[in-house]
Amino acid sequence: MVLKSKTLFFTFLLAFISGAATVILYASPEPAMLLQEDEGMVDQTQDISGNKSFSISNGSLDSYEDVLQKSPLDAPMPDNVKTTVEYDVHSGNYVMRTKVGEMEIATPFTMTGEEYADFSAKNELQDYWSELNSKAEVDNEKKFSITDIKFDIGKADKIFGPGGVQIKTQGSAELIFGVKSNKLDNPALTERMRKTITPNFEEKIQMNVTGSVGDKVNFNMNYNSEATFDFDQKLVKLNYKGNEDDIIQSIQAGNVSMQLNSSLITGGTALFGLRTDLQFGKFSISAIASQQESETKTVSSRGGAQKTKFEVNIDNYDENRHFFIGHYFRDNFETAMSRLPLITSGITVNRIEVWITNKRANYDEARNIIAFMDLGENQRIDNPHWHPTGTSPIPRNNANTLYQEINSLDGVRDIKQTNAVLADNLSSYGIHGGEDYEKIESARRLNPSEYSFNPALGILSLRSSLNPDEVIGVA
Repeated sequence: MVLKSKTLFFTFLLAFISGAATVILYASPEPAMLLQEDEGMVDQTQDISGNKSFSISNGSLDSYEDVLQKSPLDAPMPDNVKTTVEYDVHSGNYVMRTKVGEMEIATPFTMTGEEYADFSAKNELQDYWSELNSKAEVDNEKKFSITDIKFDIGKADKIFGPGGVQIKTQGSAELIFGVKSNKLDNPALTERMRKTITPNFEEKIQMNVTGSVGDKVNFNMNYNSEATFDFDQKLVKLNYKGNEDDIIQSIQAGNVSMQLNSSLITGGTALFGLRTDLQFGKFSISAIASQQESETKTVSSRGGAQKTKFEVNIDNYDENRHFFIGHYFRDNFETAMSRLPLITSGITVNRIEVWITNKRANYDEARNIIAFMDLGENQRIDNPHWHPTGTSPIPRNNANTLYQEINSLDGVRDIKQTNAVLADNLSSYGIHGGEDYEKIESARRLNPSEYSFNPALGILSLRSSLNPDEVIGVA
């Protein structure tokens, strides 16, 4: 039989890369005049000298009319040309001068107070529109990106503060597609069942999204498919932060934590729920309603080894290794241990043999044995067919009628006839193999190094646990 396996993998890596696209729209006014081929240059000159929406100024400021006459088609003044306005205290008028350095390049002229006020208002209005236009141009130059989104919220900034809505996204996604082909050359299978093809799909996603609404509301979300713990795989937190004089100082929702400076009541870190902080003057309240997704453990180490406390039920400790050789020892265990370090059981077992199912093929001291459950019991006899003899509870062969009755059966010591003899004589009394007795062929005797025995308490402890398919007997 030959097993062949082929696996093909294709990896696709998708990353959130800051991309942008810019669209700028310009609006230009309709031309104020159209030059048409006509009968002569004189007619064209007359059309040009008529009413024009965009006229060109003469380029110098010689009068108040020149100040008011500005056109979008005018070239900007050079940087070395300065225009100043001086107040004449004698006449109460304003004098406008145009200079290059200390040399005047235009005839100074005067403006009345009303003309200067009108001139200043128009200049401020022009500067205001220029500032808005420059800001709009800067906003238009900003590239749009799905990973960095910003937009205003209008009048809602009075509630959430300035800054608008900002959303930033970072992360990566790796998708692995694979195909696994298995071919099993087994003649017992059909051709279709010999070859199987199964798809394989894996994903690795790491993503972080941060957002804010004004300067009061923050949002943060993390997703990592490769996180060590399940509660670290998805982290979501929404936070509202109030002003210093607000009653509501903060509201947190999602993955929250609450650290306390008290040893009596400990805080928590991996919590999912709602937390709020309130402030009433000098009185503050921190309240939380959450679900804890973690647990706290204390681990100590000594000499490079880690020490961890744990609890195990007494009936589950070291299963199938420790046994009482009789009910008498179990019933009197507490009494015998009541005056430690002195054991007051009053009994000492001088010699013991332990036999077990032979699974090692070691036949040096192998013997065929029959183990009875009620042998040696005087008070706690499982099968009512056996009757106690005497009043002494101490385990012995003649503690009940079992040993005498079994010893009187003909052929019971012949291992080939054991099951038949016992079944013919005892099955009518409800005594069956596997429940009341067990026959073991070629049983192996345990060496003293394979177990330990307490002769005063009657406790047998094996070095290795007894397997479910093994039987142990004591003589």
